[in-house]
Amino acid sequence: MRIGSFDFSPGILPTLAVVAMLPLLTSLGLWQLDRAAEKQALQTLLQERLEKPAEHITKAGDLEADMTFRRAILDGYFDTKHQYLLDNRIYRGRAGYSVYTPFSLDKGESWIMVNRGWIAAARDRKKLPDIEVSGAEVKIEGVLGRPPGQLMQLAAPEDIHNGWPQRVQNLELEEVERQTGLRLHDFVLHLDASSEHAYQQDWVPYVDTPQKNHAYAIQWFSMAVVLLLIYTGLNTRRIKRPLPQNDEEE
Repeated sequence: MRIGSFDFSPGILPTLAVVAMLPLLTSLGLWQLDRAAEKQALQTLLQERLEKPAEHITKAGDLEADMTFRRAILDGYFDTKHQYLLDNRIYRGRAGYSVYTPFSLDKGESWIMVNRGWIAAARDRKKLPDIEVSGAEVKIEGVLGRPPGQLMQLAAPEDIHNGWPQRVQNLELEEVERQTGLRLHDFVLHLDASSEHAYQQDWVPYVDTPQKNHAYAIQWFSMAVVLLLIYTGLNTRRIKRPLPQNDEEE
């Protein structure tokens, strides 16, 4: 193909490679832009929900909707028999536990796990902290969210403490239901730090920012542009024009 004073003559193999790679690189860039848009939407949703007044949850059915990052007020009571210490939680450089206690707002028909905050661990692993809580009717307020993420666990922990509270590496709601016989909602209420039932509340609502995805998108699009430049540069040559010949008169 001649373009002005240049001849573009790509080979079959380089062309096939570009045809295969260019859509892939472009699609990866577009996918990262979609991920960035999703994260931006989540950040906006988080901000909007946290700015709204707390919603008074009066029945368990209200917890079936999408309540993530919503402020909520619950009336009910804690389960004084079953509590969990989520192990290996670091706060200000010190090891400790996050305290999770079931809470019912419908007289024990269903329960929601409440994150009561962080408490320091004793030097002696055999000694667990005192996290006793009242079983009286109380009003609590906090932010609803999903259960904590799972940490890598290579094997089942052999805990020397088999009673209550349970010390766990991960808080799995299905396992909690099996151990306690309680029917749990899929949400966790992160108790306000001002509550009399809260310890040091180190939980903060977080949504990943879109900046990283924007950077990845630029990276993929840049690779697509570089691929095109290399493909064009290696397969284009300047056409040499013949030098004019002078007729010599004898």
